[in-house]
Amino acid sequence: MAHLPNPFATSTTISFTTKSPIAENQQIEIFNIKGQKVKTLKATENGITEYGIRKYSAIWEGKNEQGKQVAQGVYFYKIETAEKTMVKKMILFR
Repeated sequence: MAHLPNPFATSTTISFTTKSPIAENQQIEIFNIKGQKVKTLKATENGITEYGIRKYSAIWEGKNEQGKQVAQGVYFYKIETAEKTMVKKMILFR
């Protein structure tokens, strides 16, 4: 799993892989440091490796559900797959 770049100023790509197909409505949830949900992103499939591992990603442009820019700071993203739940940190720096 990667988010590039980190810290980021305008947008970041959140990528992950899984052995199992994910649900059609796979979501990546973004939370602020207080644990409040800021944004929900839909992951899109980017292909399958030669070993059958599926690649997914979503782009976050530093905006909340209302389309407004969020403040700089630390944010967390959460991804749930059939294999595991992942929570990672990212830093928005303007």
